[in-house]
Amino acid sequence: MTKPKLLIVEDDEDIRVQMKWALANDYEVLMAGAYDVLRKPVDMDELPLVLQRCVYVAELEQEYRAMQAGARAGGFEDMLGVSPPMQAVFNVIRKVAPTSAPVLILGESGTGKEMVAQALHRRSPQKSGPFVAISCNTIPESLIERELFGHEKGSFTGAQAQRKEHIETAAGGTLFLDEIGELPAPVQVKLLRLLQEKTFQRVGGRPEIQSDTRVVAATNIDLQGSVSSGTFREDSTFAWPWSSSRCLPCGSGGTTSAWWRENSCAAVPSSTASPA
Repeated sequence: MTKPKLLIVEDDEDIRVQMKWALANDYEVLMAGAYDVLRKPVDMDELPLVLQRCVYVAELEQEYRAMQAGARAGGFEDMLGVSPPMQAVFNVIRKVAPTSAPVLILGESGTGKEMVAQALHRRSPQKSGPFVAISCNTIPESLIERELFGHEKGSFTGAQAQRKEHIETAAGGTLFLDEIGELPAPVQVKLLRLLQEKTFQRVGGRPEIQSDTRVVAATNIDLQGSVSSGTFREDSTFAWPWSSSRCLPCGSGGTTSAWWRENSCAAVPSSTASPA
């Protein structure tokens, strides 16, 4: 442990003149590296308390440096994880990111699914392109198709000009569709064609438009249950060659969650992930 630095100043006029720079402002002395300031004659009742405080502060600094080093060792693309399930997710990201394959991320709300999507984007060949994120459950069902695919002039009342939307805005980059399980069935069909054929049509348009946008999606619902209830198309579940990334709450992360609780002062995201 680094020895604490304690400054004791002799209560002598000549020394006070010589150390005017230090005595002028105790704050400057502390900012220069001292843990505390004592003036002679030293109060022997105060000295043990000051020394105890200096040692305590020095130990806190040492623990913080060790914690920061641990955070860097367990970190990956702004995420923390030291458990085997978390490391497995990191390995999946490393493997999948360099491809253009669509990815489906599963997990409860608030567990860091968008962070996984951003990590995939930053490590992909499309990293220089835009990362466009939208929440499907925040857009009215009557508008979601236009918001994704755009529309042609005259395709509906008020469509006075052609409009390019999110799929074309994300060209050359990544489109992140959060809560994809909320998409209405007709939009699922058009999205399925985009994923399989890399083409789509604007609303009211006939030309097939080529797209190099990579699609990463996420949901917090049980898609198999939605298929059984008829709210999600079964063929849409087959369009995701990579759909095994599952994000879990911090309390479910085993070793990772215990590590996080012990290091909760670190300025890092509080989400963990584990593959399905």
